Amino acid sequence: MGWSEKVGLGWAAVRYRGIRGAGNLLAAMRDLWLEPERVASQVHYAQIEPTTICNLRCVQCDNPFIPKERVRHMTLPQLAVILDKLPYLRKLSLVGVGETLLNPDIVAMVRLARARGISVGFATNGTLLTEAKARALVGAGIDWINVSLDGATPETFERIRVGAKFSRVTDNVRSLVRVVGDRRKPELSVWFVAMQENLPELPALVRLVGRLGVRRLCVQGLHSWGKTSWRERMAGRSIQGMDGGAMTLFRQALATANRIGVQLRLLNLGDASARRGCNWPWKAFYVTVEGYVTPCCIHGTDPAVINFGNLLTDEFSTIWNGPAYQEFRRALKSPQPHSICVGCPSYHKPMTMAS
Repeated sequence: MGWSEKVGLGWAAVRYRGIRGAGNLLAAMRDLWLEPERVASQVHYAQIEPTTICNLRCVQCDNPFIPKERVRHMTLPQLAVILDKLPYLRKLSLVGVGETLLNPDIVAMVRLARARGISVGFATNGTLLTEAKARALVGAGIDWINVSLDGATPETFERIRVGAKFSRVTDNVRSLVRVVGDRRKPELSVWFVAMQENLPELPALVRLVGRLGVRRLCVQGLHSWGKTSWRERMAGRSIQGMDGGAMTLFRQALATANRIGVQLRLLNLGDASARRGCNWPWKAFYVTVEGYVTPCCIHGTDPAVINFGNLLTDEFSTIWNGPAYQEFRRALKSPQPHSICVGCPSYHKPMTMAS
């Protein structure tokens, strides 16, 4: 999050929440600085899962393996119940292990968040992002849309995003760019999951993103969903096995991005030599489609692996400062964090590149 966005969200906290909003913002700054086990501020950022239903079977995703009892949509009334318990929320990502646009209430969910002064957006695989859907979302006031594109060629993309068509997704992105036009919002980004099999195409993807009319490309690392089995499953795809080759490709992509005016960001590719960078337990959390609160979207998306309570049935305070959350914060500050943090690409400060 850039400084301009931080200032904008801070102003929104005061504008929509008044003196109490300003007070919560100050408390949040203190909590992030001191990292206490018991947090004084309320959550100002949340990721809420609108669905676990998906139309693809991506090779890096846990979705095809989730239990059948978890396959569902969150309803609009359920989202309203959750937001009622988060009165100081300033930013909301409607994301999860499903395809967001499959939820039939997604446009109404965007409207609900915007009516409460919350900045809202989501990620999508792009297959269902038709011109009509794009116009509805822009009309609802959506603040950002991130489209996943894990390759610069149809062969690589369709091998990773099983069930998707490269031409359909790129056509939908072009259509979205036309619909947005000269509007300041929504902000558009392409997201790329870096793996050994697709990283060589990153410089070409930068050029493709530029031709599509998008000005931001975000690169993220593989998730292991908090499960040892997935860490082993993804080991052969991780760019950590590329030695120095990955950084060479990042530098090539950065040079291309600088030349054509695309912003290239490495989001959660941690530098193992850097200090801990994760501060989620003091500012934000993830809410599953069933309403369970988990630490984050990187690994804590499965309530059977870890959860701190359910916002549909429990009070916010009993979750946010309950014994389990306090213990999680205590462990994260120690040399032995919770097992879901082991190997997490967001645990360390992200690597940086010089142009």
